[in-house]
Amino acid sequence: MRGKSHLAIGLLTTVEATSAMGISISPIGVLLSIIFSIIPDIDEANSSALNKLISKSFTKKLHRLLLYSLLILSFFFYSKTNSSLYIILFLSLTMIGLVEKKVTENFVRSTFISTFFLIITAILILFRLNISVIMLSSLLCIFPVTKHRSLSHTAIMPIFIYFLMKYFEVEFNLNNIAIPSALAYSSHLVCDICTKRGIPIFSPIYRKNVSIANLKVGSFLCNFVETLAIVILVALLLFMTFKGLIKVSLI
Repeated sequence: MRGKSHLAIGLLTTVEATSAMGISISPIGVLLSIIFSIIPDIDEANSSALNKLISKSFTKKLHRLLLYSLLILSFFFYSKTNSSLYIILFLSLTMIGLVEKKVTENFVRSTFISTFFLIITAILILFRLNISVIMLSSLLCIFPVTKHRSLSHTAIMPIFIYFLMKYFEVEFNLNNIAIPSALAYSSHLVCDICTKRGIPIFSPIYRKNVSIANLKVGSFLCNFVETLAIVILVALLLFMTFKGLIKVSLI
């Protein structure tokens, strides 16, 4: 499912579900709903979630800088062998050509994000900050380098997110952020399990992908279903608002 559809469905579902449960949602809850509705796709290099963290244009520059740096380094090391200049150039360019096939822009993009959050996590540990913040940062470090629709798309993750955000609630004296966060995350999994590819929802117990529908992401039918779902959820939101069922708090 497209990123913008995940975001819209995740936010609408979370607001309506929390209100139906008698739980008010705050601006922080809304923000977290937006984040957790798309964050599972941080393991996909071309996802909208990763686009928010690092642009494609910056990735291209980073990829080009890496290759040029490797070319200069390889030329330097080969030059120490006292070989012919032509042989050195040939070996350097050959090595870069082989590296470029493996070290793609997507690989650089994912690795950069993972390394960034790894550094953040190390700093948090160094200053002994809140354990829940460290765990969240660790997740953002792990997800980008995992296979798409693997760890981040399992049923255990919404449960983990719930308890993690519940810890946030207690430590920072926040109200009602655990349930909206878990619901938004769950909405992403529900949407993806309806696609043809499916998700490993029961992993690690059952590692194969599970699919309950045959929707191909990007197809006319899938886009139509996404749009229809959003329209229905918007209509339901308006109905609930008219009936005074939507519960909103400022904190």
